Amino acid sequence: MKTRGGFTLIELLVVIAIIGVLIGLLLPAVNGAREEARKTQCKNNIKQLALAITTYQTAHGAFPTNKTSGGAYASPTPSWMQLILPFIELQHLYDQIDQTTGILYPGKGNSIIAETAIPTYLCPSDSENNGGKLDERADAQWNGSGLMQVFYGVTNYQGVAGSNWCWSSWMNSTPPARGGQTACDGHDHGNGWVCRNLGGQHIVTAPANIQDGMSNTFAIGEALPSKAVHTSWYYPNNTWSTCAIPLNHVVYNRVDHGLWGWVDNQCFASFHDGGAHFALFDGSVRFVSDTIDVGIYHASATVDGGEIRRLPAN
Repeated sequence: MKTRGGFTLIELLVVIAIIGVLIGLLLPAVNGAREEARKTQCKNNIKQLALAITTYQTAHGAFPTNKTSGGAYASPTPSWMQLILPFIELQHLYDQIDQTTGILYPGKGNSIIAETAIPTYLCPSDSENNGGKLDERADAQWNGSGLMQVFYGVTNYQGVAGSNWCWSSWMNSTPPARGGQTACDGHDHGNGWVCRNLGGQHIVTAPANIQDGMSNTFAIGEALPSKAVHTSWYYPNNTWSTCAIPLNHVVYNRVDHGLWGWVDNQCFASFHDGGAHFALFDGSVRFVSDTIDVGIYHASATVDGGEIRRLPAN
């Protein structure tokens, strides 16, 4: 009887090498497919938020407001992301909020709500958001030596405050602030639809205020909470960013991600390759390249600047 010969060592090594090459060729394709799926989910999330603010406007006559009052987290004033909870099927969570007070004690009262991770507020491509809960959020309570280690619910999506900015190398006052205030004050008088809004004036945005066109104006964009501590959905000062700072600036550059780096880190950014999603007021979503012309980027963030802008088609 004839015996069947086995593989020689050289043949076995060749087979292993071929398998390794095939795996090396397949992995990028698999990873690329997974990222495309995550990117699609992110796009769906931000579209839901755009539809939520539009539905809120239909019900209340104006888009949700963002009002910050003194006392930081102790302030009872809501963020726009609180106000849309009933419109993203989270009425039960909204009903648990005590509207007469803010966050006073971690793990109690409204803090329990603020510590909640909400999937619709999270981009699945962000591997650094810790499942939607991060500590050391801006303006949280201090324990005498630093910020308390409370893990608040974060957000990968921020309202667009506009493009006027008084700080760092991104100073811009054209077009000026809404309401005739300090032209470059994008904190409290942004030329977009929502901002920190600290002080006496309560900035409200209705469709009539968006004179540059609903299909031309950014409403919501992507952000990275690990790169900027002003990112948590419950607190009004942590639910907006500016287009004065370039898109993905915190991804490509060494920037202070902490409390005192807000002049450079309160910008829009994502871990998607080459750009980030923005929702417009007409409910559409665009993937905006981080190489976008700065003039178009600034113009798309303002509600009534009257600038000429043409966003590139996807």
